[in-house]
Amino acid sequence: MRIKMIILIVVVVCGALFAISTKPVKLKLSKVYFNATCPIPRQGGNPNLYAQFYEDYILSIALSNIKKGHYVDVGANSPNFDSVTKHFYSQGWTGINIEPIKELYDEYLVQRPHDININKGASNIEGEIDFYILSSDLMSSGNLDFVNSAKAKGYDNKKQTIQVTTLNNILAAHPIAPITFMKIDVEGMEKETLEGLDLSKHRPSVMIIESIRPFSHAKVHDAWESILLHNNFTFVFFDSLNRYYVANEHLDELSENFDKAIKCYSLANEMYPEYKIENVFKHEVDY
Repeated sequence: MRIKMIILIVVVVCGALFAISTKPVKLKLSKVYFNATCPIPRQGGNPNLYAQFYEDYILSIALSNIKKGHYVDVGANSPNFDSVTKHFYSQGWTGINIEPIKELYDEYLVQRPHDININKGASNIEGEIDFYILSSDLMSSGNLDFVNSAKAKGYDNKKQTIQVTTLNNILAAHPIAPITFMKIDVEGMEKETLEGLDLSKHRPSVMIIESIRPFSHAKVHDAWESILLHNNFTFVFFDSLNRYYVANEHLDELSENFDKAIKCYSLANEMYPEYKIENVFKHEVDY
């Protein structure tokens, strides 16, 4: 019995030492692959990428075979600061930016003259709703539960009435085809936004949707993901903040590049761990 115990201890110790000794080798190999294969992200100093959490980095790799595509940015916020679409606009892409905050919409009129810019919110109705502009514009919302959570965290807010419409109405008035990707970042109004979009008619190749509840890091996609799945979209990736879906008819053409994008993103997180979402949001997220 004592001999067996000694053998077991030796095996465990040797295994631990092996894991420790191979970790630097694996990291070195990861860096070799990254440097040879992956573009440098914004977090590594790339001045041509702008999104806060690698969104344009991931999309630029996944959609690298597409030149001068089209996007729809729902909850566009700033045309420059942390923008998911600025990289693509600078590459000759055009699209629709939907932004309910008037000051930010006015920036789009100046900064994105080749885009279609809409000063409304997206929902499942045509009309008006109460909207709360938070002291951090990035988190303004028409979802009162979210706003109350933000208030409890110390964020001030200003209530106003805004016009809302459906994505169906916007795309009927401003048809763009094909839609290469659609980004939805609406702070708790994802379900209403998707309910206002006929996905049997409008088929973005890629949908990227923020899918955690701010201030809690809880996943919220169960409330709306079925809309996408029932309309023949396949979930392909979760980046700790957003969920990425690909229209089934584009899976074959995009799968290889998406695999590369996911690998590059994962390695970028190893090389720049201070930019992981849990580190960036640690001052405001309750785990």
